Amino acid sequence: MFTFSKVITLGVLLAGGSGLSAYLIPFYLKDSENTAGKTFFEDRNLPHPFDDLGEFSKEEEQKLKDLNPLYEKFAEIVKKSIQLRDLKYKSMKELMEKIFNSDTKLSSLYKESQTIMSRVEGLYEEIKKQTKNKLDNESKLKESEYYGKLLSQLKELIDHLNKFSRQLQKQ
Repeated sequence: MFTFSKVITLGVLLAGGSGLSAYLIPFYLKDSENTAGKTFFEDRNLPHPFDDLGEFSKEEEQKLKDLNPLYEKFAEIVKKSIQLRDLKYKSMKELMEKIFNSDTKLSSLYKESQTIMSRVEGLYEEIKKQTKNKLDNESKLKESEYYGKLLSQLKELIDHLNKFSRQLQKQ
């Protein structure tokens, strides 16, 4: 389950490891302190037509000498950027795996808590029914006890009436 923040994080890390540093390398070389970087990347006028092939060869050898350190530096920078990209990829992969694992655990905990809550809800309904039945039974018991007392009082009154009527009949 990927959220928006995870997608943004993934995009930023992929952009960092995708070779943006290769775009920025010429700027680094242009501002470098070595003379080869300054002379190679500076704007200069085209040389006059070469009359002598030897002079052309010497200039080309000089340019090659100037370019070799730049090429070595460039190759080293590319190698380091690849290593950095691989390192970022590895750390991103580990981070995404951890996020996926924690997301899976969280989902399972949510499902488990949902089943527990449904059980608790069922038990609550059962307790509610039992409590209602208990209160109904207690009220019926109290009502029957009350009617029993009334009947016993009525019996006593009837017995008194019978005694009274017997005494009246005897007289």
